[in-house]
Amino acid sequence: MAPPEQLERLPDNNEPVGLVETLTSVTRNYRTYHLVAERLRALQAWVREQTAVVP
Repeated sequence: MAPPEQLERLPDNNEPVGLVETLTSVTRNYRTYHLVAERLRALQAWVREQTAVVP
């Protein structure tokens, strides 16, 4: 299983961050979270199927 994408970070330079940059970062990170969660659910289902077949 490939590692998930790196989460986006906002600049850490004590400068104000614009709304668009914030929303873009949050939206991309939220998407990454859901992709990783779906992969984990699929992996868990596969493991359950394997243990049912090979106890």
